[in-house]
Amino acid sequence: MLLVVDYRFGVNFSLIIFCFSGFICIWNVARVYSLSGASGMSFLTITVIVAFANHAVIKEQLFTLADYLTIAKLLGRSNIDELVGLVEETRSTYVMKVVLGIVEKVIRTLHADERSFNLPLKLSFSDVLLALCEKMANGKVRASVVYQFLYLSNLEYFKSFMVEALKHVVRMTY
Repeated sequence: MLLVVDYRFGVNFSLIIFCFSGFICIWNVARVYSLSGASGMSFLTITVIVAFANHAVIKEQLFTLADYLTIAKLLGRSNIDELVGLVEETRSTYVMKVVLGIVEKVIRTLHADERSFNLPLKLSFSDVLLALCEKMANGKVRASVVYQFLYLSNLEYFKSFMVEALKHVVRMTY
């Protein structure tokens, strides 16, 4: 899965930043490599975990099997102290609480005979709202929310946004 990041603004959903570009610049580069003459960078596992978790909770409001497999695999290869530091720096504590709770439920279900837990899991509006509220302590996030409201003051944009937002809120899967 490819997560495209606009480094000017950070990772955002409808112009509201949920992962600050600063954390990517500070934490992301594990190594620079060259493959057939093209250079690129590899993200540290902790950065991918935090980005996937934020993407699932805030943007998609949905936790999929792919999210579980990615996060569970990367957790095993991560330095937990560094992960905690990044989670705190990006104000992703609530996001990680939600995501790690789901990961735990999946693991418990896999080890039990019952199959009462299904993915994808639609996240509650309160989980998304609480995750966003935690991020509002960051000035860039607050500024992006103001920018979003200004953008939505155009009635055409507002109608289009509401149609798409309602589809997004009620969907149970991709």
